[in-house]
Amino acid sequence: MKLHFDRARVLELLQHSIDAAQRQANFEQRCDPQYRKPDAPERQWAWDEDIDASKIPPGLWLVGEDGICLMSNGKDHPKDAMTGKNAVVYAEECNPSMDPDKWWSVKRTSFGGDDGCDFLDALSIQNACDATAPDPRMWIDVKPNSIRMPPLQPVAPKPTPKRKKKGG
Repeated sequence: MKLHFDRARVLELLQHSIDAAQRQANFEQRCDPQYRKPDAPERQWAWDEDIDASKIPPGLWLVGEDGICLMSNGKDHPKDAMTGKNAVVYAEECNPSMDPDKWWSVKRTSFGGDDGCDFLDALSIQNACDATAPDPRMWIDVKPNSIRMPPLQPVAPKPTPKRKKKGG
C-alpha cells in the first residue's frame, strides 16, 4: 500500500538524523554484531549500553504502532511543539488523530498486525524525496513483508515501434 508523507517534514527529520552526534539502534540493529561495542557481552540482542551509537548510520525509522509514521533515529529526538512528544511525520493514510476510524485497518493491511520499527537509510530517503519532487508528498510502498521507495532515476520508457515508410 502506498503511504504518503509530507516531504518537507521528512527532510527535516532526515537532517536531524544526519546532524545527530549519536543515533539509536532499532531491534534489527541491536541483533547485528557490527553495531556493538567490542567489549559488549554476548547476548541475543544488545542492550543500550552494548551499542556503539556512533556506528549507527543516519536514517529514519518507519514505525508501525498507533498509525504509521517516520521518525529520526537521532538520540536527541526533536520534540513536537504542540505535544512535547518526539516529532514524527504520519502517513496521510494512517494518522490516528486525522482518521480515527480508518488508521487501524490501513496499518494492519500495510504494516501487518504487529507493531514494529524498520530502519530506512538516509540515502534511500533522500533519493525517494528527490524522485517525488516537486510533489509536496513523498511515498513509501509498505507491505507486511516488503518496503519499496520510488527510484531516483525514472524507469526507462518502452521503445516505440518504428513506423514503416510509405511507398518506399
